[in-house]
Amino acid sequence: MGKDATWVTLHRAGQRFDDKDEMVFTAAQRNQVEVDWKDDSHLLLFCHCRDEDVRFQVIRKGGINISYK
Repeated sequence: MGKDATWVTLHRAGQRFDDKDEMVFTAAQRNQVEVDWKDDSHLLLFCHCRDEDVRFQVIRKGGINISYK
């Protein structure tokens, strides 16, 4: 990825947030991202980015289901 990118990691509070193994979403360029917890096991992620800029997205990580819009 280039210098300007958007990335989202899923980790417990108080843990480091720069671990590549915890990454669940990446996109080219800097983008605004909104995150909303529907409940303890469902996360909704909305990126204000173009579809072609999305590089990576995970739909399930560690018992958490992730939905994208």
